[in-house]
Amino acid sequence: MLLVAALAACQANKDATPVGTKVLDWDTSKTTRPAFKTATFDGKQVKDQSMTFAVMDTDQVKLKVHLETATAKYQEDTSAMQLGVITAISATVEDGKDYTFSAGGCEGPNYELTAPGQAPGYSILDCRIAANKPHVQAFVVFDMKGDGTILPPGPAK
Repeated sequence: MLLVAALAACQANKDATPVGTKVLDWDTSKTTRPAFKTATFDGKQVKDQSMTFAVMDTDQVKLKVHLETATAKYQEDTSAMQLGVITAISATVEDGKDYTFSAGGCEGPNYELTAPGQAPGYSILDCRIAANKPHVQAFVVFDMKGDGTILPPGPAK
Protein backbone atom coordinates (compact mmCIF):
# COMPACT_ATOMS: atom_id res chain seq x y z
CA MET A 1 0.00 0.00 0.00
CA LEU A 2 2.85 2.38 0.81
CA LEU A 3 4.44 1.70 -2.59
CA VAL A 4 1.21 2.67 -4.39
CA ALA A 5 1.02 5.95 -2.46
CA ALA A 6 4.68 6.69 -3.20
CA LEU A 7 4.18 6.06 -6.94
CA ALA A 8 1.11 8.32 -7.01
CA ALA A 9 3.05 11.09 -5.26
CA CYS A 10 5.87 10.83 -7.81
CA GLN A 11 3.46 11.35 -10.69
CA ALA A 12 1.71 14.42 -9.21
CA ASN A 13 2.22 17.67 -11.11
CA LYS A 14 4.17 19.92 -8.74
CA ASP A 15 3.11 22.94 -10.85
CA ALA A 16 -0.64 22.19 -10.89
CA THR A 17 -2.77 25.33 -10.92
CA PRO A 18 -4.42 25.89 -7.50
CA VAL A 19 -8.19 25.95 -7.06
CA GLY A 20 -9.53 29.51 -7.38
CA THR A 21 -6.91 30.68 -9.88
CA LYS A 22 -8.31 32.77 -12.76
CA VAL A 23 -7.42 31.10 -16.08
CA LEU A 24 -9.58 33.11 -18.49
CA ASP A 25 -10.46 36.80 -18.55
CA TRP A 26 -12.01 38.29 -21.70
CA ASP A 27 -14.27 41.25 -22.38
CA THR A 28 -15.36 43.23 -25.42
CA SER A 29 -12.28 45.47 -25.27
CA LYS A 30 -10.30 42.38 -26.40
CA THR A 31 -12.50 41.60 -29.42
CA THR A 32 -10.83 40.41 -32.62
CA ARG A 33 -13.77 41.67 -34.73
CA PRO A 34 -13.10 45.33 -35.72
CA ALA A 35 -16.78 46.23 -36.34
CA PHE A 36 -17.68 44.99 -32.85
CA LYS A 37 -15.51 47.70 -31.24
CA THR A 38 -18.29 50.25 -31.99
CA ALA A 39 -21.13 48.16 -30.50
CA THR A 40 -23.60 49.39 -27.93
CA PHE A 41 -25.17 46.88 -25.52
CA ASP A 42 -28.71 46.53 -24.18
CA GLY A 43 -30.19 44.18 -21.60
CA LYS A 44 -27.01 43.02 -19.87
CA GLN A 45 -27.39 39.85 -17.81
CA VAL A 46 -24.94 38.09 -15.48
CA LYS A 47 -24.64 34.35 -14.94
CA ASP A 48 -22.28 32.35 -12.71
CA GLN A 49 -22.05 28.58 -13.09
CA SER A 50 -19.75 25.58 -12.77
CA MET A 51 -18.98 24.00 -16.12
CA THR A 52 -17.14 20.83 -17.09
CA PHE A 53 -14.77 20.97 -20.05
CA ALA A 54 -12.87 18.23 -21.89
CA VAL A 55 -9.07 18.22 -21.94
CA MET A 56 -7.91 15.82 -24.63
CA ASP A 57 -10.21 12.83 -24.99
CA THR A 58 -9.93 11.39 -21.51
CA ASP A 59 -9.84 14.12 -18.86
CA GLN A 60 -12.44 16.63 -17.75
CA VAL A 61 -11.81 19.71 -15.66
CA LYS A 62 -14.30 21.86 -13.82
CA LEU A 63 -14.18 25.65 -14.06
CA LYS A 64 -16.34 28.27 -12.38
CA VAL A 65 -17.47 30.55 -15.21
CA HIS A 66 -18.69 34.14 -14.86
CA LEU A 67 -20.59 35.37 -17.93
CA GLU A 68 -22.04 38.70 -18.93
CA THR A 69 -24.35 38.69 -21.95
CA ALA A 70 -26.27 41.41 -23.78
CA THR A 71 -27.75 42.37 -27.13
CA ALA A 72 -25.10 44.09 -29.25
CA LYS A 73 -26.02 46.70 -31.85
CA TYR A 74 -23.43 47.74 -34.44
CA GLN A 75 -22.67 48.09 -38.13
CA GLU A 76 -20.87 45.21 -39.94
CA ASP A 77 -19.90 46.31 -43.46
CA THR A 78 -23.25 47.59 -44.81
CA SER A 79 -25.49 45.59 -42.45
CA ALA A 80 -26.98 46.71 -39.16
CA MET A 81 -26.31 43.90 -36.67
CA GLN A 82 -28.33 43.09 -33.57
CA LEU A 83 -27.24 39.85 -31.88
CA GLY A 84 -27.00 38.31 -28.45
CA VAL A 85 -23.33 38.30 -27.45
CA ILE A 86 -21.04 37.56 -24.55
CA THR A 87 -19.69 40.88 -23.31
CA ALA A 88 -17.38 39.34 -20.68
CA ILE A 89 -16.27 35.88 -19.58
CA SER A 90 -13.90 34.78 -16.86
CA ALA A 91 -13.12 31.34 -15.47
CA THR A 92 -11.40 30.08 -12.33
CA VAL A 93 -10.24 26.55 -11.51
CA GLU A 94 -12.62 24.41 -9.43
CA ASP A 95 -11.13 20.98 -10.19
CA GLY A 96 -8.09 21.17 -12.44
CA LYS A 97 -7.24 17.44 -12.42
CA ASP A 98 -3.57 18.23 -11.72
CA TYR A 99 -3.15 20.41 -14.86
CA THR A 100 -1.07 23.57 -15.10
CA PHE A 101 -3.18 26.18 -16.90
CA SER A 102 -1.85 29.16 -18.84
CA ALA A 103 -3.92 32.31 -19.21
CA GLY A 104 -6.54 31.64 -21.86
CA GLY A 105 -8.05 33.88 -24.48
CA CYS A 106 -11.01 34.18 -26.82
CA GLU A 107 -11.53 35.22 -30.43
CA GLY A 108 -14.56 36.87 -31.90
CA PRO A 109 -17.37 37.12 -31.55
CA ASN A 110 -17.85 35.26 -34.80
CA TYR A 111 -21.13 34.22 -36.41
CA GLU A 112 -23.14 31.12 -37.09
CA LEU A 113 -22.66 30.08 -40.70
CA THR A 114 -25.79 30.78 -42.73
CA ALA A 115 -26.83 30.78 -46.37
CA PRO A 116 -25.59 33.73 -48.47
CA GLY A 117 -27.70 36.82 -47.81
CA GLN A 118 -29.17 35.37 -44.61
CA ALA A 119 -28.38 37.06 -41.28
CA PRO A 120 -26.70 34.91 -38.60
CA GLY A 121 -28.97 33.69 -35.80
CA TYR A 122 -26.32 33.86 -33.08
CA SER A 123 -22.77 34.90 -32.27
CA ILE A 124 -19.97 32.54 -31.25
CA LEU A 125 -17.02 33.26 -28.96
CA ASP A 126 -14.09 30.86 -29.56
CA CYS A 127 -12.06 30.28 -26.37
CA ARG A 128 -8.90 28.32 -25.62
CA ILE A 129 -6.92 27.67 -22.41
CA ALA A 130 -3.62 25.74 -22.39
CA ALA A 131 -3.71 22.81 -19.93
CA ASN A 132 -0.42 20.97 -19.40
CA LYS A 133 1.05 18.23 -17.22
CA PRO A 134 4.50 16.66 -17.39
CA HIS A 135 4.63 14.92 -20.81
CA VAL A 136 1.18 16.27 -21.80
CA GLN A 137 0.44 19.45 -23.75
CA ALA A 138 -3.28 20.02 -24.28
CA PHE A 139 -6.01 22.66 -24.39
CA VAL A 140 -9.47 23.35 -23.07
CA VAL A 141 -11.22 24.53 -26.25
CA PHE A 142 -14.85 25.60 -26.45
CA ASP A 143 -17.20 27.65 -28.60
CA MET A 144 -19.88 29.55 -26.69
CA LYS A 145 -23.03 31.02 -28.18
CA GLY A 146 -23.97 34.58 -27.31
CA ASP A 147 -26.52 33.31 -24.79
CA GLY A 148 -23.80 31.47 -22.82
CA THR A 149 -24.48 27.92 -23.99
CA ILE A 150 -21.60 25.73 -25.13
CA LEU A 151 -21.77 24.49 -28.70
CA PRO A 152 -21.05 20.78 -29.15
CA PRO A 153 -17.54 20.01 -30.38
CA GLY A 154 -17.22 19.99 -34.13
CA PRO A 155 -14.45 19.34 -36.59
CA ALA A 156 -10.99 20.52 -35.57
CA LYS A 157 -10.30 24.18 -36.35
